[in-house]
Amino acid sequence: MKLLLLGKNFAVLMVMSVVLAISVASSPAEYCIGDIKGIHEKLDYIQQLGVNAIWINPCFESPFKDAGYDVSDYYKVAPRYGTNADLEELMSDCNTRGIRVILDLVPGHTSMDHAWFQESQKAERNQYTDWYIWNDSVWADQEPGLNITRGYAERNASYIANFFYFQPALNYGFAHPDPDKPWQQPVSAPGPQAVIQEIKHIIAFWLERGASGFRVDMASSLVKRDPGKIETGKIWQDIRAWMSEHYPEAVLIAEWGVPAQALQSGFHVDMLLGGYHNPGLTSLFRKRGIGMHRDPYGWSFFFFNDTATTEIYTE
Repeated sequence: MKLLLLGKNFAVLMVMSVVLAISVASSPAEYCIGDIKGIHEKLDYIQQLGVNAIWINPCFESPFKDAGYDVSDYYKVAPRYGTNADLEELMSDCNTRGIRVILDLVPGHTSMDHAWFQESQKAERNQYTDWYIWNDSVWADQEPGLNITRGYAERNASYIANFFYFQPALNYGFAHPDPDKPWQQPVSAPGPQAVIQEIKHIIAFWLERGASGFRVDMASSLVKRDPGKIETGKIWQDIRAWMSEHYPEAVLIAEWGVPAQALQSGFHVDMLLGGYHNPGLTSLFRKRGIGMHRDPYGWSFFFFNDTATTEIYTE
């Protein structure tokens, strides 16, 4: 188990996507992937550790082709983990104990199974036609830097996938749309604006049910062809301003990897995964070593020159 202390007042327990870090299945007959009730049963132990925040990886409905990072319903807990009522009960008990629950938000893409995508791929225009990024012909050439995926739609178009083919990218627009390709919409277009408003609705839905904030998956990936992430940053600044007005106690944690950009974009914290030319989260799992075997990406990276503000405990 890894307990990461950020400053003197913020201890976060990282609960991985299968929830194995702190729970067992509530029923012995279940496969041991853990569930929300299992977390709830361990709250006394978690509290004894001094933890005051729990991050739960994606727990929403999904076909789980990518560990839940392919969401098919942002408003429903995946049955394998429990129910909405289970999650609300957990968050309520945590709040009573002074423990915050951080949910994982995947705003950049959905599952192909999501109802929005199933509507968007239809040939006839509808409310969701422009909620995803579609080119104007299934036979169009590949686009540099974009993952064009063909053959999964009724409409004569191919969609942009963010990662795997089954993760179609939601449409937040292009920072610099090509005027010769009208399918590349600006951020201000109705489709991207509708998606942004829906993300706010999802955030509000769970904050009002007891969540204390979100860790945002691939936070820098929203707007396409966005050098410096300027336009993506503006979207998050807008969301942060809205949250500060309506939910001032809520926290936003970015999976960005470039703190200067993430914090400027309105996030409270940037989660440093490995990559982006820094050791990041990798450092939690690698020993420091000595002499010629010293590892610059080892855990001591987090200590810098101030062990009072950043400490790592391993149990």
